[in-house]
Amino acid sequence: MIYEGSLLPCSEMDRLNTYLVTGNDNDLKCINSKYKIIDIEGYFIYVVAKNKGRFPVSRNSLDLYLELLIEVLSNIDEAVDKIKNDTRRILHNVVSLNSFNNQEFDSIFSPEEMVGLSHKKTITFMEDEVKKKPKSVAKSILKINKNSSEINYELDIFKYILNPNYVLRKSNQNIHRVTKRILDTFFLDFLDKGVVVELNTENDEKIECELNFDCLRYAIYNIFHNSLKYSKKDSSIAVDIYKELDSICIEFNMISLKIKDNEVDRIFYDGY
Repeated sequence: MIYEGSLLPCSEMDRLNTYLVTGNDNDLKCINSKYKIIDIEGYFIYVVAKNKGRFPVSRNSLDLYLELLIEVLSNIDEAVDKIKNDTRRILHNVVSLNSFNNQEFDSIFSPEEMVGLSHKKTITFMEDEVKKKPKSVAKSILKINKNSSEINYELDIFKYILNPNYVLRKSNQNIHRVTKRILDTFFLDFLDKGVVVELNTENDEKIECELNFDCLRYAIYNIFHNSLKYSKKDSSIAVDIYKELDSICIEFNMISLKIKDNEVDRIFYDGY
């Protein structure tokens, strides 16, 4: 990577430009200074150190500065890649959820039958469809509401990523109540799959702690989402909340897809 502008005096910049054209190391040499240039995957890092009075720059010092610079650049690249991946994942999730909502809407009101209808006739058509299949409409509305809530969760996370100075505010939360609140949004999906969810708190104790509600909600939502996806049809899922030393545990037990011993660690990899 080439650093331009005020970071390099004009003479050094001129020598660097000449070197990039000729490829001759002699074009980089300068009196009372040492330089180091390195090519990393097609990008150049050029370091120039000038002697100041009686304190000459050693080659070891120059090498040390270059190593530090490379490490800093590597950390910056990793941070940028992480933000890109997080943003790409959130965008994918939001687009997918929006597509699911569109599919639910189309399953109630056929787009082909609505083509060419006036606004007034469109409303009349939709009223008739709702009357014909009220149960299906009610289910679709619940699913659309669940997906819309998840979109909001995704956008909340995106808000945190965009603003690194965002302060996560904590408040006292009842873990059982928060877990049940998220579980309720999935009841229709579990019902369709014949899965019974049993939510229990140890000794019916009121377990609370200081935490950020959005973070806990997002984490529990994704766990339930995966439980729904991988649970065996017509089975049960036990969700137990209990204290263990200084920790609060939320444990999920279910019959799901078989996971081989060599896959246990890999199931946490993104995209596996």
